[in-house]
Amino acid sequence: MGYKSTLRSISAVTNKAAKEAERKRKKELREQERLTKKISRLEERIEKTYQVLDDQYAKGKIGKNEYLELKRRKKDISLELFALAKTPGTSLAKRYLTGKISKSEFDEIQKEILPKEVFIEKEEIAREFDTLITGVKKIISSSKKNKNEKICWHCSKESSFFNLVRQVGKIRLCRKCSSKLHRLLQYGGYRGKYFFTEPQEIDIEDVGKKKLTVVARFNEELL
Repeated sequence: MGYKSTLRSISAVTNKAAKEAERKRKKELREQERLTKKISRLEERIEKTYQVLDDQYAKGKIGKNEYLELKRRKKDISLELFALAKTPGTSLAKRYLTGKISKSEFDEIQKEILPKEVFIEKEEIAREFDTLITGVKKIISSSKKNKNEKICWHCSKESSFFNLVRQVGKIRLCRKCSSKLHRLLQYGGYRGKYFFTEPQEIDIEDVGKKKLTVVARFNEELL
């Protein structure tokens, strides 16, 4: 193959790669536009559902105290109820928000109209995160203060060149116990079909002081 033929071949390959990259980029843009429109329609449906309660109050059909009490129910209504259960989900949300059904009835019907995997994934996320928090609390609670700064408060082993004792938060731990605690403080996140959570580092200072939770986000690709 001659020099010019080689250049033409390289140019053809380069052009083909560029066209493929452009095609892929346009496809991703179309998908993003499609998703944005779906999210917008979903948000509009949710807002209209919430507006039903506001309208009842504005028209004097319910008093202020009842309105404020029912308004608190918004926190129980999840995105997946609208996204997955569609019309039945929207109807259920309206009935619950306007006081037509109780919390227990709302929960029961949700289980009937949503995929069971939704609840399984939520339970898995909560369980995995709570297991980490429980592990951290156990290390903290079982760490007994020692006046000798060279003694690990958790395992009571003396500091050594390969297992140094150091300050971790408000306790002193050897390298081995410190590593164990560090692993528990590193939440790796979750990836399921319906939900995902982001990895995060748990602040040891927050453990025991306030209720720690992890935010489960709905997989918008399912919209």
